[in-house]
Amino acid sequence: MKNRAIAIALTFVLVFTLVATAAVVMAQEESTPQQQMRQDAFFQEIDAAVHQGLITQETADRITDLWGQKPVDERPHLYQRVMNMLESKQQQQTRELALFQALDEAVNQGLITQEKADYIIGLWELKPVDERPQLYQRVMNFLDKASTG
Repeated sequence: MKNRAIAIALTFVLVFTLVATAAVVMAQEESTPQQQMRQDAFFQEIDAAVHQGLITQETADRITDLWGQKPVDERPHLYQRVMNMLESKQQQQTRELALFQALDEAVNQGLITQEKADYIIGLWELKPVDERPQLYQRVMNFLDKASTG
């Protein structure tokens, strides 16, 4: 689990760097070479998202196809929508990592059993993505009270 945590943290840094690079490129004056650079950076971000498990290759292919179909003046809107989606997925992944690390630590400290941690992880995986923040908050509050009480 710790190797997974390190891998997720490193990929988070990579995505942040790619997003920042793409933002700088988009802020520059539009010209054909700059448009190509922006497109290349966008495709790199999409590839990075696939490697991080944020999106599937099928989703990446659909985004790439959409990019090619959009007129140049509409591409910034697509770019922003995709970046918002990737940011949301990255936040979800970061929240999951924090939860799993907190559960590992709680087990190591004897605050909960491994069975209880596994049960919580099972609940997490069953919850729809939009309900996970509430479960995350409940578990973290519980663990905080258990560690101070």
